[in-house]
Amino acid sequence: MNSIFNDPGFWHRLQFGFTIVYHYLFPQLTMGLAWFLVYWKWRALRTGDEKYNQAVRFWAKIFGLNFAVGVVTGIPMEFQFGTNWADFSKYAGGVIGQTLAMEGMFAFFLESAFVGALIWGEKRLGPRGHFAAAIAVALGSWISGYFILVTNAFMQHPVGYQIEANGSLGISRMSAYLSNPWAFVQFAHNQLAALVTGSFVVAAIGAFYALRGVHSVQAKLYLRAGTFKPRWSAIISRSRSRRWKESLSVDQWLLLPLLGSPTWPRSGSIIRLRFPARSVFSLTATLEVLSTV
Repeated sequence: MNSIFNDPGFWHRLQFGFTIVYHYLFPQLTMGLAWFLVYWKWRALRTGDEKYNQAVRFWAKIFGLNFAVGVVTGIPMEFQFGTNWADFSKYAGGVIGQTLAMEGMFAFFLESAFVGALIWGEKRLGPRGHFAAAIAVALGSWISGYFILVTNAFMQHPVGYQIEANGSLGISRMSAYLSNPWAFVQFAHNQLAALVTGSFVVAAIGAFYALRGVHSVQAKLYLRAGTFKPRWSAIISRSRSRRWKESLSVDQWLLLPLLGSPTWPRSGSIIRLRFPARSVFSLTATLEVLSTV
């Protein structure tokens, strides 16, 4: 009797899917928090306000813990390329192995080398050196993400490759491989999502402090920073339709609260969304969509 449970490919996909989804919970937050640390350290240098340094010290520890767990959960993925997808790795390893190795040798080492300096080296490095460490950590995390996404982009849109004499794939032009147009789109989408994730976590801690009535200065700082970034990170794509002037997909409905505080006057089956004049996209036109409630 044929069953999906008797298919080895199903179990390979299930195992690899679980590993990669569980792993990605951590680097997504790492990449999202990185530029908060840079911003707060820069503000500390500019203003001399100690509240920014306190924020960096607090979130650097969370960053380091999250980074460590991300490393531990990411290591099995490297092995699963060979154990679960041996034929694919043998065929395309000459291409995808390049960026996987570059991610480890350059970006990961950069990030891991400076994350310790960021957490424990503030007094020894001084304000400017500590700021440089924060920048190095942020760059390392984002470059790491780009190399991984180049690998994925090649699977979707292969460029810059050639077929070797033994029938496997090899790189013909490294510049074309690294500048895959799919990688740019994926990188923009992925990093904006990471920023939104980091923003929600920062805002959540601020909200927790505010509700508990503790650490009022930090609560205000985290709420302000955490609710600002999603506003310019949220992207709404609008498409024309014969049935209504502007149509919004389900995921875009979820992004609407990030744009401002819309009012919801109803007119029959139509919901009119009016955003404040200072909303991030400065929407002046009224969006009319069919009511979904």
